[in-house]
Amino acid sequence: MGRLDRSRDRNEILGLRDFLWKCPILTVTLIFLTVLAVGGALRMSFAIFTVLAIIGGFALPIIYGVRVGIDPHESVILCLGIFTFLSYASLCILRHMENHVRARVHIRRLKNRFRPAYRFFTVHAGRLGTFWILALATFVAGWWLAVILAFIAELEIPYTMGGIFVGLVGGGLLALGLYFGAESITDKPFILAAIFIGIGLATGVILQICYSRMKKRRGTGKNA
Repeated sequence: MGRLDRSRDRNEILGLRDFLWKCPILTVTLIFLTVLAVGGALRMSFAIFTVLAIIGGFALPIIYGVRVGIDPHESVILCLGIFTFLSYASLCILRHMENHVRARVHIRRLKNRFRPAYRFFTVHAGRLGTFWILALATFVAGWWLAVILAFIAELEIPYTMGGIFVGLVGGGLLALGLYFGAESITDKPFILAAIFIGIGLATGVILQICYSRMKKRRGTGKNA
């Protein structure tokens, strides 16, 4: 048993090394996350800013950036860089994971669950429609949703990144406008954060209601 365990561990290490060799962006992402974790533990501003961006989109980094002396416009540009990198890295890693033996089964199972979405993108939406769907998904929900949709629909990475970037720019401009609008009412960070969080929650509730209604209509149509 000991030899079998050692052999299995050796194969897993070799498999991981091979995966890192074939997917260098994963190595870069791991280094990025490690630096982020160390910086967060040391309470460095750049790490806190990045974590807030990942958790809260544009809003929270803008508010925090003003507190540490970063202009709101600069915060939006920094967020654009962070989100663009994370989107590209996620797409590349997911593509490489499809070639990994252990991950392939789970990925196929995931894609089979969302086969209707794949059919919609490839048959009904068209190339231009898909581009704007990716942009809208990024604008409304975030880059992660566009990455999932693109991965399920097996879209090209450069094409996907174009749609995501358009959505990110739109989201950044909206966050900037909302910030300056809210700042004219109050300049207290906690109240500003509460306003942004409230807007985000309201948007999520509206999207959930729309999705539930669409699902109900689809079910009614099938029964009819």
